[in-house]
Order: sequence, then structure tokens, then C-alpha cells
Amino acid sequence: KNRKWVLAGGFTTAMIGLGVTSYADLTDELGSMYNRLLAGGTVVGLGIGSVYCIMTAALSDHTPPENRASAIGVYKLWRDSGYAVGGLLTGWLA
Repeated sequence: KNRKWVLAGGFTTAMIGLGVTSYADLTDELGSMYNRLLAGGTVVGLGIGSVYCIMTAALSDHTPPENRASAIGVYKLWRDSGYAVGGLLTGWLA
């Protein structure tokens, strides 16, 4: 099972996309700011999209069947809590 390579590739892809979006207003050589944000967001989405489905499968591989439901629940609780806390924190900081 080579899921670790898919995970590494997905995280690397997302990192590259974040790098593209971070330079959206600093350079003019790559095109308009909108195009860089759109391209970066698309690359981040592709990377994270490949990671989300594989993470649950990898978690299932390494968890005993009797604890699998709880492990997936805890993983998704913390992952999804990041959306709520991140959004609130970003709004507060802005």
C-alpha cells in the first residue's frame, strides 16, 4: 500500500498552490492577481482533495476494527473544527 506517496504528493501539491497564492500581489510577471489566486486555489484544491479521501483510508488501515469508528470520528472532529476556529480567528485578526 503506497498511500504515503499519494499523501506526500497531495501535501506537496497543496504547498505549491499556497506558494502561488502567497505571491499573488508581489509579482507582475505571472499575470494578473486574480489569475494567480485562481491558479493557486485550484492547485491547493487538487492537493487537499487527494489527501482527504486517502487520510481516512490510511487511518482505517492502522486502527483496529473495534476502534475504527471512534478514530475516524475524532479525526474528522479535529479536522472540521479547524474550519470553524480558523474562520473565526481570521475574522477576528482582520
